[in-house]
Amino acid sequence: MPSVVPDESTVNRERGRSLIVKVLYAEQQANQKSISNFTGALMGLQAGDALGMPAQGWMRHDIKEQFGVLSSMKRGMLVKGDHTDDTEMAFSVAEALWKTKSFNGSIIAKTMVDNYSSKRGYERCAVKSFELIAADFGWMESGQSSFYANKSYGNSSAARSVPLALIYSNNMNDLLRYSIMLARITHVHPLALEGTKLFACAIGFIMRQVDAGQSVEPESLIDFLEMKSEESEYKDKLRLIRKFLRSKPEVGEVAEFLGSSYEAINSIPTALYAFLAHLDSFKKAVIYAVNLGGVTDSLGSLTGALAGAYHGEENIPDSWKRCLRDKGKAARIHGKRMYKLWSSQQMLSNGTMSRKLSRM
Repeated sequence: MPSVVPDESTVNRERGRSLIVKVLYAEQQANQKSISNFTGALMGLQAGDALGMPAQGWMRHDIKEQFGVLSSMKRGMLVKGDHTDDTEMAFSVAEALWKTKSFNGSIIAKTMVDNYSSKRGYERCAVKSFELIAADFGWMESGQSSFYANKSYGNSSAARSVPLALIYSNNMNDLLRYSIMLARITHVHPLALEGTKLFACAIGFIMRQVDAGQSVEPESLIDFLEMKSEESEYKDKLRLIRKFLRSKPEVGEVAEFLGSSYEAINSIPTALYAFLAHLDSFKKAVIYAVNLGGVTDSLGSLTGALAGAYHGEENIPDSWKRCLRDKGKAARIHGKRMYKLWSSQQMLSNGTMSRKLSRM
């Protein structure tokens, strides 16, 4: 029998179907990687928080004397593997975002108050703000009205911005605006607000690079943050990070000049340096951060969020994950939910490739 030669339209349809299958497969593979980065950011925050928790407030030499190198979960003010206020607030923000599908300051504030646990070591400004919110103060006034408002320069508002940064990573204008609003629930000091904004921008930058299949170049991230920075103190710290990445100073110099205390200006840049100086390894970055001494839980959580967003959940040590309060279950659930919210925003703004191809 003579062979049947398909006409041109049939060939084009088959090519189109083949292309759809290939793109959908590539999209599925990319999605799996991206989901891991979403869950990794929140689980990295939790793991770094839990790793640093036992040495919170310790001097660097005390950590060395007690542990040598703090590289595994230990008991501290909480049981082994438990987390502090940084993780509790971040999970509360994620819970509220999932409930409302977008930023809603009132619901976020209420959720943080409802989930508040006094044993987790909250900043005084946060505790007082929560008391005001519980007494029906508006969430936009709670931080300003707190007796500790002029001392609200801590870093905890930055840690809780991680879920927000995940879902608004491709909308930097919204991320800038909402990160400040999120911080103001408990913090009004300019350096806390600026630190929260810059940290959220750093997470957003990392997620955009991951989504594009590109690596993070330290110089590019620092350049980006310098453009977003409006406070000279942070510009100075960013320049110092750039210098330290070239000179690779001793840990004592890093702790002295970048800081290791609870103030946002003395911890957020330090976490950024720990991440960028150990860009090849989640574990190395977080261990470096918590062994600097000082506010080790926050240094761990902030560094862990950055490194987890970049490397993904699979690169967080299994031995750490097994020790977490719930073995990372909540972080994984919240991360997947933040991915869904991010994906829905992408579909609304740009449409998906698969939808475009299906119209071929």
